[in-house]
Amino acid sequence: MIRRRFLRDFSLYCALFVGMVVEIVAFQRVAGMGFGARFSFGVIVLPTLAALVLYFVWHEYQQAAVGMEGRNGLQKIVNGVREYLADNWNVLNAATLVVALMSLLLQAVLLIFNLGDEGPGARTHAVFGALAAPLLSANMLFYLQGFTESGSLVRMILSVTFGTRYFAMLLLIIIVGFTASFTLLFRANDNVDLEFDGYTSPGRAFVTTFGFLLGAFDLSEFEES
Repeated sequence: MIRRRFLRDFSLYCALFVGMVVEIVAFQRVAGMGFGARFSFGVIVLPTLAALVLYFVWHEYQQAAVGMEGRNGLQKIVNGVREYLADNWNVLNAATLVVALMSLLLQAVLLIFNLGDEGPGARTHAVFGALAAPLLSANMLFYLQGFTESGSLVRMILSVTFGTRYFAMLLLIIIVGFTASFTLLFRANDNVDLEFDGYTSPGRAFVTTFGFLLGAFDLSEFEES
């Protein structure tokens, strides 16, 4: 019974994952098409994906409800939420479902009001879509733990990842320090051409500095500056 339910949920999540990724990528093109394409997309694709998301939302609610048993009032809600969020997988599931649902709602608004694939609404949808895709991918690891062939590999990767969190924190501190240094130096040098846009803002400088760790650096930029 448990295995059958797990396989059912895994199949539905695979459908949600594939559907969301394809839909996120295809939405920009569909939004610029005629009424027929937008109507079909809004009546068939979006409700189907929304139903799948709500199915897993119900699952998460059932898990949170377990922690509410035997208590009354506000303490019942607080304890249920606390026990639910104590599991990192639940946090990931909740974040994934919220972002996916927001992405679908934004697409529905853009299609209903025919706002097209440009403007603030489209950019906001692009942000939610960009967040939803990696979250859905990461959440797939939860289901892959249930298979003999992939379960041990997933657990090993997660163990190594959590084991290096303090090293990653130290590395982040160093990157932030060099990010501030490069930003100030390139801004203070009047001879630097604007083509060095990798250092014109802290955000760009952070990405550029992180690229140094991967060997993506150009010494000519420092020589010319």
